[in-house]
Amino acid sequence: MTTMTTSTVQQTMTSADVATAAQRQYFSRPADQKFSTLDELYASVQARRMHALELESDVIDLRAYQSDDRGVVFNVKGEQMAPTHWAFGQTCSMIGAPAAYLRKVAAQGSEDLVVNLLNHGIAKRESAGFKFLAVDDPDSGDSTLYAATSPAYGRIWDADVVESVKTVIDAQDGKFYSPWAWGHAHRALFASHHDVFMYFIDGGSIVDGGGERDQLHRGIYVWNSEVGASTFGIATFLFRETCGNFLVWGVENVKILNIRHTSGGPAKFVNEAIPALREFGSSSVAQLEAGVQAAKSFILPADDDDIIKFAGKNGFNRAEAKRAINQARLEEGQCTTLWNLVNGFTASARLMAFADAKADLELRAGKLMKVVSA
Repeated sequence: MTTMTTSTVQQTMTSADVATAAQRQYFSRPADQKFSTLDELYASVQARRMHALELESDVIDLRAYQSDDRGVVFNVKGEQMAPTHWAFGQTCSMIGAPAAYLRKVAAQGSEDLVVNLLNHGIAKRESAGFKFLAVDDPDSGDSTLYAATSPAYGRIWDADVVESVKTVIDAQDGKFYSPWAWGHAHRALFASHHDVFMYFIDGGSIVDGGGERDQLHRGIYVWNSEVGASTFGIATFLFRETCGNFLVWGVENVKILNIRHTSGGPAKFVNEAIPALREFGSSSVAQLEAGVQAAKSFILPADDDDIIKFAGKNGFNRAEAKRAINQARLEEGQCTTLWNLVNGFTASARLMAFADAKADLELRAGKLMKVVSA
């Protein structure tokens, strides 16, 4: 797995994550975090930004209170804010208090004790500046604390990410779109109060190897958290199939770009992330298609034992190679070319029970294509 630029940071997605990332979003999100169009998604995250407040304050000036109807609330510069689950954890970490324990105490009905413990921790804390993000509810007038970060935190707004992605996708004239879930209930577009995740595919055999089974599609993940739950990130990849629950089969050629929410993060988002999306959408696939054709022209030994030896020299054990040969014959009707063997390994990966093992085999199968480009 490679990165797109030298300014990227440690990857937030492993090889195993790529095949299952969108599926995890599908199964873990409630209905109100799933969207059918980019316009709907943008309207949701933009509404939050339009009612957002950013307050900088010293941690020693923070105060916790008990509210009859909102539980534990924090006072920052006169603003009373009930924290989200995420923001409560961030604030506790800032104070040096155990969030998990305090949540348990609050759940037992002892919110007054939680308030006392929080204020005790604040009183013992050394002076330090922090940046607080709150969002007003225009109907109730209440404010919710969404994040507590350092003053150096460079916020990349979810709304900016969605808007930029929408601009890039719209410019492709339908070449890329977010796939539908089973039943067309929603697309692979997700957002909560602390993050956003989008999945797009090219919708056609953009990499064409010349046969019905020799076609790959292009996929894109884009994610972000304006409250510090994750970096901003883009993953681009090739794949064979995607399901109605967004499981992705036959993932290869993965590239990832991550940008931290540091002071320079917003500028890097503009200067690196948006161009990377545009480049992937308009990039030529001639080299990839040539690789498929070369793999189809690469003739394997006639004897299975010799094929197994060939696979062994390229990082596969005997059991993996035997199964790949069998799967190639089942799915391809033969195992006479390197392309047949690669497809056999990809088919074998679908049989594996453990996601990490499945992704590892698919990744090594993709690398096998380098035999014809060496």
